[in-house]
Amino acid sequence: LHYFEVYIDESRIMENMNNNIWIGVVDREHFLPDYPCGWGLKNNRVVQDRIKNKNRVFGDHFGTNSTVGILVDMDKCNISLWINGIYLGIAFTHKLDMDGKVLYPVFGL
Repeated sequence: LHYFEVYIDESRIMENMNNNIWIGVVDREHFLPDYPCGWGLKNNRVVQDRIKNKNRVFGDHFGTNSTVGILVDMDKCNISLWINGIYLGIAFTHKLDMDGKVLYPVFGL
């Protein structure tokens, strides 16, 4: 199990929903400096599988003074999310191909 949190001290993103905060994980194969392709949560309630290019509504909005938590379970091949200590559930399930991969935290603005 691997868990990390990101605290957002200040964000003006909510003023313009065309801009987003993206917090997630990525493997080396899919890391692109300008657009990492992994699995994560956007501040507008969307979870993204950028590898398969699939999005769906999940969780709640986050922004200034928010803490986003991500738990990666490599054994069960799933990713769970929290916002401000509230468990949102498993966002990505065993369908992920994590076998033998090293995942890295990634953040995008």
